[in-house]
Amino acid sequence: MTPPGDRKKATDSSESGQSETPTSDPGRLIDSEELAAHLSLTVAAVTRLARRGEVPAYKVGQLWRFNLDEVLSSLRQEAGSDKD
Repeated sequence: MTPPGDRKKATDSSESGQSETPTSDPGRLIDSEELAAHLSLTVAAVTRLARRGEVPAYKVGQLWRFNLDEVLSSLRQEAGSDKD
């Protein structure tokens, strides 16, 4: 059995500077549910935005996938252009 102190060292990545956030991988694609949670929207609203081309999205079969960094960047640009 591993002593509790050793277990913490093996699982704690904050000391190595790595984030355990699921969106830390810039190339990682997330699904509609994850994006909806990040944006505080419904899944239906996220799907509608994707269909309309209002957020960058990838259609994989019948499923939508999103790169969170691309979506957030797009929304920031949109918000910036609305201020003009």
